[in-house]
Amino acid sequence: MFKKNSKILTNNLDIITSILLVIICVVIILVIRQLDYSSYSKGRTGSTITYEKCRVLNVIEENLKKSNLSEKILVGKQNLQIYLLSGKYKGETLTASNRLSVYNSVLAKKGQKLTVIVDELKNGKFKVRVYNYDRAPYIYIFALIFLFTMVLISGKKGLMSCLSLVYTLVSILFIFLPLIMRGYSPVWSSIGVVVLVTTANMVFLNGISKKTFCAISGTASGVVLSGLILLLYSSLVHISGFKLEEAESLLFIRQKTSLGVENILFAGILIAAMGAVMDTALSIVSAIYELHVNVQNCGAMKLFKTGMNVGKDMIGTMSNTLILAFVGSALSTIIVLDFYSVQYNHLINSNFVAIEIVQALAGSMGVILTIPITAALTARLLQRESWSEQQKRNSNISLNGTEKSTSQGDEQK
Repeated sequence: MFKKNSKILTNNLDIITSILLVIICVVIILVIRQLDYSSYSKGRTGSTITYEKCRVLNVIEENLKKSNLSEKILVGKQNLQIYLLSGKYKGETLTASNRLSVYNSVLAKKGQKLTVIVDELKNGKFKVRVYNYDRAPYIYIFALIFLFTMVLISGKKGLMSCLSLVYTLVSILFIFLPLIMRGYSPVWSSIGVVVLVTTANMVFLNGISKKTFCAISGTASGVVLSGLILLLYSSLVHISGFKLEEAESLLFIRQKTSLGVENILFAGILIAAMGAVMDTALSIVSAIYELHVNVQNCGAMKLFKTGMNVGKDMIGTMSNTLILAFVGSALSTIIVLDFYSVQYNHLINSNFVAIEIVQALAGSMGVILTIPITAALTARLLQRESWSEQQKRNSNISLNGTEKSTSQGDEQK
């Protein structure tokens, strides 16, 4: 009866904590929205641009031909009659131009839904041109299928994983980005989001427990170590957010929003490392916790070695993951570099290689160092729990023995 009531109390505490974390996230978002900020949506001539949905009513005129680079790509121009489905001019029938190029060949057909750019001048005149296909419905459907599959296979855990994923995305999009766009430090903003997201994810997945505490501590340690390694590496090779490929665009944004461009690289790596470190820490904690629950009198050293063995297997596959992730993300750049036979000294000293290496190695080093820290912390904490339970058990045995002796003495009298 006591165990049942204790379990109910724990479940209620988990629910209350989860709701509290959601409320905290909502409150932070509402506070940030009150801060001064104005988005920038101006065209080159000072016009206001918006991206709206439309349906193609008719192809008025077209002049298309196959590209010299590929027969599957059409280039040329189309004039379309469209019906706007959103925005200021929703419900109006307008004419839109559609230029097809090798890099953006969007072939419009009657009845098709597209995304268009409405470029409105200060005098009220506007032009409409095709931007791209309306991909949003298919993205939403695919995302729902992904979430449904998680719930179908993992049940309650899958449902909580979905909640964790949504919580993470909301925190990044509506807390981290608005903060740095309003001039707040990307470093401290990223650290705050990492702490908030890590705590929420662990509580959603495992509730309030020592297992959760160990996973949060291990993740925090790994992310901090990634940051320290990044600071050391960046100071030695002289890289910062100003060396990014998007630095010119970021500097333009800085003029409008006081964005801390120099620390964007640091913040990005912290957030990128969070997912891998969180996964590693939770895997280590889960393995040690299962051994602790199912094996009696398991000492701290054995728990630690179990966590390290699991971690070693994860490290064994990380080298391939690191190389494949690098090649996959930079494949187009590697092809270009190979074609032009770039010299080794040119390549190894370039900003591109330096940034890619720091992004890969800083996060990976954080993951590797998370393993012994998490294993040691979890083993120590669970060993203390076992020792406390053993002491209570011995006390109960001694007490029962004393009571039994007293009872036998009374009977003899």
